[in-house]
Amino acid sequence: MAELKLVRLDYRLIHGQVVTQWTRVSEANRIVIANDELAADSFMADIYRMAAPRGVRVDVFAVEDACVAWKENTFGEGNVLMLFKSAQDALCAKQGGLAFDDLQVGGCGGGKDTFPACGIAFRRADIDALKEIEAMGTRVHVQVVPTSVDYPLSQVIEKLNF
Repeated sequence: MAELKLVRLDYRLIHGQVVTQWTRVSEANRIVIANDELAADSFMADIYRMAAPRGVRVDVFAVEDACVAWKENTFGEGNVLMLFKSAQDALCAKQGGLAFDDLQVGGCGGGKDTFPACGIAFRRADIDALKEIEAMGTRVHVQVVPTSVDYPLSQVIEKLNF
């Protein structure tokens, strides 16, 4: 059975930090992306597959399909780096039975109606979803790169004053 070595929320999905640092730190030989929009766009999914480090397989699932694949043990063998594009995707996966005890937040996106804390911009909806994930027994924390400070969700909420 595959082992979830790192479960990460990062709206950029596969990018420089994931390729050069998180894949190596997690010793992942497989990246699984769970996002409905990307799963429906084979062209963009192929671009993400090509962006992965050599020797690292990339699979893209709709969130519900990722939950089914996990439950049915069809992720195969090896070390998996699981990526979610949004806090809502991570919450849906957790509610759908994808078992993860730790969720690392590396980026939620910026733009309108976001608030900065611990090096990341958050929307209120992001925090609400992350609180719900944490209430389900998952440790939620913010860490942009392996050498940066690892902030617990409680510290982020305190900084945001939500």
